[in-house]
Amino acid sequence: MVSTDSVESQPFSTSASQHRKPRVLRWCLTSLVLLLLGWWLVGWWVSEQGRQNAREALRVGEYGEALKQLAWCRWVSPFDGDLWLLSARVSRRAGQLEQAASWLEIAARRGALSTAVALERTLQFAVSGRFEEVEDRLIDWLDHTRTDFPLIAEVLTGEYMRQYRLPEARSILDRWLELDPENVEPWLRRAWVLERQLNADAAINDYRKVLQLDTARPLVRLQLVDLLLKVRKPRVALMELQPLLQRPSPSAEVVSRLARCHRELGQFDQAQACLDTVPAQQQTARIRLELAQLALEKGEFQQAEMLFRQVLEELPRERELLFGLIRALTRQGKIAEAEKVELQLRAIDEDSRRMSQLMAELARKPRDPALRFECAQIFLRSGLKEDAIRWLHLTLETAPSHRQAHTLLAELYQQQGNEQRAAYHRHAAKSVP
Repeated sequence: MVSTDSVESQPFSTSASQHRKPRVLRWCLTSLVLLLLGWWLVGWWVSEQGRQNAREALRVGEYGEALKQLAWCRWVSPFDGDLWLLSARVSRRAGQLEQAASWLEIAARRGALSTAVALERTLQFAVSGRFEEVEDRLIDWLDHTRTDFPLIAEVLTGEYMRQYRLPEARSILDRWLELDPENVEPWLRRAWVLERQLNADAAINDYRKVLQLDTARPLVRLQLVDLLLKVRKPRVALMELQPLLQRPSPSAEVVSRLARCHRELGQFDQAQACLDTVPAQQQTARIRLELAQLALEKGEFQQAEMLFRQVLEELPRERELLFGLIRALTRQGKIAEAEKVELQLRAIDEDSRRMSQLMAELARKPRDPALRFECAQIFLRSGLKEDAIRWLHLTLETAPSHRQAHTLLAELYQQQGNEQRAAYHRHAAKSVP
């Protein structure tokens, strides 16, 4: 016999099941939507945070960190063409040109603005050794844009500074600062240009503006201090050093400049106290130079001569050093030796005068290989081998068959242990008819 309760309960059970199914379906759909929305929100947050971190890294020139942050963004938003374009730009600025070209192609395929892609491709050509092909195009572009002005100005001024085409770099930097006076980079670049145009006061003002916009620039502060000392303003230089002295353990570079400020102010005891804080094993050439200068001021001429000669091996063309050595030798009656050093000093002064002339001539004839090669020779005599190598390569850009440039590069690369490059330039020198 079938139970009445059982029979009566069947329609109810069927009805409840039918009602539960839509609820379960709605719950599943709602959960899926919330899950997708949560995933999108997390992805958006990661992407935005990554972009913000990348912009901050770019502000201080940390391209590696910027690329690391952008890698997370691309993982979250792989179809964002603008993100790939930004990655290509950062990679170009980091010197990773092959990677930059690859990412630019992806950006084009994924919808990045065609004009932005074209501009970035032109900028990549400019920094990959094809500057002459695109220079006029970039200048024309610069004259018709405000949005992309910083991107183009950065590449143009960088190349002009590399070639010491200082008036052209200065002109663009002036315009860049009119458009974006809160940007540190054009102030820093213009200071560099002004310093090499021997406009010390204007360069000092620009370095100060950089530090006003971004106080976390210790190397820029040291550049400013060096320039102030160069124009004989030790008291002002001492004031500019103060932020670096507030750190727990000032570096030897900071201490050497502090000692020089005190010495030039006649505060010899304070200068000696500064130098005494640096252990012997941590003394740099600049520290030892200051010790030599102090010995000279104290009348310890034999000690000063010994210290000057020790530093001379590391700073063979340092004018202040040679002048101090001449004084030490003269006060000991070593006139013949002093005259030999004086000849070295005269040669340095002559090179300095000639370099000023070369800069003026290069402003009129920036692509003259003879002028570029002479600059390389002066840098080489001054012991600035990296600058000499750069100018030798600049010589070869306009005169690929310049035998002397190839020969010097072969010697310099051999000294560095770079046999592959040395061999290349030796072969090139021999191949010149």
